[in-house]
Amino acid sequence: MTFKIPALQLERARQATRLLKAIEMNAIDIYRRAIKRTFADLYGVAPDEVDVSWSKDGDNITVRCANKTFTHETIHDDDDSTLEFVSNHEEPVTVRLNDEECRRLERTDLDRLNGF
Repeated sequence: MTFKIPALQLERARQATRLLKAIEMNAIDIYRRAIKRTFADLYGVAPDEVDVSWSKDGDNITVRCANKTFTHETIHDDDDSTLEFVSNHEEPVTVRLNDEECRRLERTDLDRLNGF
């Protein structure tokens, strides 16, 4: 026996799947989005032109944007919602999570504590 799923139902299922994936961002995704947004706004480039990478051991974050390189040492984090990136040749750049990102980060932390 085969079932036919109307195209509208199939499209709604796809939209729901995309929405769930967007909601299920992990902490790195949340920080990456905030970092890209901040540097893109500051240097007038598209967010996809901002390169964000974490070191293997997770001790620092490196950002490359507009031919400039900045780093943030994660081992000195006292405030999860604010990150300061430094460079040898530029003024420091402060990245602040917006309210939505802070709420998502809190949910991510709660999910991790609850074993999800």
